[in-house]
Amino acid sequence: MKKILLLSALLIFACSSDESSTDSNDDNSNQTFLERFDDYIWVDEESQTLDYSSLLQFSNSPQSYMFVDKYNGSASSCNPYNIENILQNAGDTLIFEFTSGNRFVATATAFNGGESIRYKVIFKDENTTYQDGSTYYDIIFTKTSESLGCQ
Repeated sequence: MKKILLLSALLIFACSSDESSTDSNDDNSNQTFLERFDDYIWVDEESQTLDYSSLLQFSNSPQSYMFVDKYNGSASSCNPYNIENILQNAGDTLIFEFTSGNRFVATATAFNGGESIRYKVIFKDENTTYQDGSTYYDIIFTKTSESLGCQ
């Protein structure tokens, strides 16, 4: 009887310790968007042709993003843009403001475990010819193994 109790206690202890180590390794719910998707590269498949591709990458350190247009495999521009005014950086969502002539709010939302990302930019500036809150662009990117091609 003592052997059965001891064996049961050992089995329960072994199973409970395995569960906690597995959960802590697989759980990325505490990571920010920039931590979770640091240096992932996504491609805009709608605009992709045999000689052109548009790529997007976010970086956690420094907090930045980069669009790269590639023509015949060569990158046309490799300038990262710093992300300075972050409104949300949690889990699958990154929301930040930026100014490029006008003021904008960008939202990056990852789905399918980061295999795809929706990148939507809206106008925030009321002093534009466009209506405040109207969509500037809304693009779905898909994760790719293609490199940015930046030196």
